[in-house]
This record gives sequence, C-alpha cells and structure tokens, in this order.
Amino acid sequence: MEPIRLVDIAIAWICVETIITLTIYIRRGRKSWAIWSLANAAAGLMLFLTLRAVLAESGSFAFMTFLAGALIAHLIELALRPGNNTSRMQ
Repeated sequence: MEPIRLVDIAIAWICVETIITLTIYIRRGRKSWAIWSLANAAAGLMLFLTLRAVLAESGSFAFMTFLAGALIAHLIELALRPGNNTSRMQ
C-alpha cells in the first residue's frame, strides 16, 4: 500500500473518531470538553494533511498552510486543555 493511502486512512479515522467523541461529550453535557476535543483533533488532522501535502508533492504553500493551521489549532487546544489553570473548562 502506498504511504499516501495510509495517510488518507489515518485522516478518515481522525474524522470518525472526532464525530464519535463529540457526540459522547455533547450527550453528557460537556460542551466545553467537546470544543477542546475538536481543537485537539483539528491539530492532529492538520499535521496529517501536512504529511499528505508533502507526500503528494503539493508544494510549499500547501505545506506551510497546513503547518500554520496545526500551530493555531495546537495553541487553541492548549488554552482549552482540561486541568489548565487558565482554562474555563468545567
């Protein structure tokens, strides 16, 4: 199997896992945790999209765009992380 196909499978799995996790958090009334989980998944997804762009030889613009998106998602995830003293998670 080609490496790019493995990355596609990982991307699909992240999407499915995110939908399941969001559903569980929302049904349990933990909407703030759902937002944190979404930011966490977005960071991972952006990193996999960066890897896919490199494998597909999409060019430096796609690489830098996805990498910047991963940075933004990671910063949001860090700010919302449960147990963080500055977090408003409840």
